[in-house]
Amino acid sequence: MAGGWEAAFYTFGAAAIFWFPFWAASSFEVVSDASAGGTYGTEGGAKVGVIDEWLALVKTREVKAICVAQFAQSWGGYGLLSWLPTYFEEALGVPLGDLPAFTVLPYFIQGIVGVASGIVADRWLREGRFDVKFIRRAFQTAGMVGPAACLTGAAILGGAGATETNVFAAAVLVDVGLALSALTLAGVSVSHLDVAPRHAGLVFATGNTCATIAGVIAVPLSGFVLEATGQSWSTVFGIIAVLYVVGAAYWWACVGDEPVPEDSL
Repeated sequence: MAGGWEAAFYTFGAAAIFWFPFWAASSFEVVSDASAGGTYGTEGGAKVGVIDEWLALVKTREVKAICVAQFAQSWGGYGLLSWLPTYFEEALGVPLGDLPAFTVLPYFIQGIVGVASGIVADRWLREGRFDVKFIRRAFQTAGMVGPAACLTGAAILGGAGATETNVFAAAVLVDVGLALSALTLAGVSVSHLDVAPRHAGLVFATGNTCATIAGVIAVPLSGFVLEATGQSWSTVFGIIAVLYVVGAAYWWACVGDEPVPEDSL
């Protein structure tokens, strides 16, 4: 890349600085549900605290589904972001920096797929083609099982030898897997609004915390697995694929499509 690795940091930093004035100048209207009694309910004259509300919500299967799905998909996401360059260099013999089309393209495609998934999901809901639960299930499952299949293929190619064909095919599979992961934007990324509209921020934060925990664990553990298995990328990608599938299965079984009773606290 022209300008070296520093250019990437300067570019993203400058983009954030350019964006901030527009955000700071924006105005927002705070909407409250007066008829529902506000954010806090009362029982026996005592306010129900935020901790009590949170504990009640996280015990529901619908919120657990959000946490499990975000944990599983972020394990793969953080793992790939951290170890993908090493995989291409060690397993395929090609530094990822020598494949510029495959370092930028996947995230460009992700953006397109993410926007498209939201448009399609909303249109299906408006037209009544499918109900909320089916749409959340379909997009989230495709966004997790799809990447799992692609990672499995990439791992197989990585173990088959660093030929030009294998390098290209593995890169394509990784791109497709990353693109498919954006489908989850019409799945778990909006599920908190379905199951807890009054506490959407609290549920979203809980799911994101699970996602962050996954990243904290996935990166060093993948390194440990590589060291313990003699650089077995099949094992690393296999763990990610299994978590994707398990997370998708739990999501399919437990996802909610309407507010849980605990949201009324």
